[in-house]
Amino acid sequence: MKNVVLIGAGKRMHETVIPALTALSDRYTITGILSRTVRKIQVSDSHSYITQSEFHEIDWNSTDIIIMAATTSSNPSLLHKLSKYNLKHTTLIIDTPILEPAAFFSLRYLAHFKKVVAGEDFFFLPPYVTVRNILDEQHLVPSSIYFYKNAYRYHALAALRRLVGPLDLTSVRQVNSQDSTTLYARFNNVVAVVQEPRDYPNAYFSVETHKGIITDQTQHPNENLHSRISYVRQNTWYVDISVNGSAVVINDMDDHFQKILQSLPVHVGFTETMKIRAYMDLLIASEDDRIESYSVVSAFFDNLIIKIVEKIGVVPLPKMLLLLLQQWTRNIWKIR
Repeated sequence: MKNVVLIGAGKRMHETVIPALTALSDRYTITGILSRTVRKIQVSDSHSYITQSEFHEIDWNSTDIIIMAATTSSNPSLLHKLSKYNLKHTTLIIDTPILEPAAFFSLRYLAHFKKVVAGEDFFFLPPYVTVRNILDEQHLVPSSIYFYKNAYRYHALAALRRLVGPLDLTSVRQVNSQDSTTLYARFNNVVAVVQEPRDYPNAYFSVETHKGIITDQTQHPNENLHSRISYVRQNTWYVDISVNGSAVVINDMDDHFQKILQSLPVHVGFTETMKIRAYMDLLIASEDDRIESYSVVSAFFDNLIIKIVEKIGVVPLPKMLLLLLQQWTRNIWKIR
């Protein structure tokens, strides 16, 4: 059993993190929640927590995992406070965006932990994990990827990194129109287009390969279709996923997820429940180096790239310089 301390007690913790931990209660137990003020958090009809407001009230020596989901602007001071404790045995999961670009030097605090993982559930969303598995198992190479109103900026880059695997992000540019924004990202030879703003009920994605298109767009014609991703729903919840009509078992977390669904309020939406399922996989990946996770350094630089693109429309730095900066950041502060 792993002891988990949460830093932050807002919507993110309520809607995603705590339900995911509850679904995996045979593996994780919440031993403390830090918030600005002491208050009661009701996580179910029968279970509640009293938060703590002082770092010294936490038993850090017995803490295995810290999950930080506070405001981005507060992260530098929170990391500084944590650096005063011996946490070399502890894994830190820090929500994206992890730091603002101006707080670059706060990355040095990440060296105080055994391991640091970006808390980005889009990297683990079932459809993207499923598509990546199809690509790997059938040796398919994506040529282009299209996201239609299904992800915002840095979330989209994380999801794209899941789909393209080890390919490097080599260029990003933005085109604005009257009622939409289009982000063009290139991962080596793979071109990705991200259409905004978000509109989850009408959103879809498609991945084009040399053997056809993989998509979750329900209206996509069968012509040139390789795989259609479909979703099983119950009430307003995401329940399961299928490929060409056949159910897909992602891993043994599916059974845990089905159990927690029954305890969720009916008003919890489709995307919110899918994020819970994704966060469960994120938790497991944080402990197992054999499972691919979203690098905290990649997360920082992806957000930096987005900030630059928002200001001037394109990233002016050459590909190799970006890659060297990321590698230097990892090496200089020994971030893993």
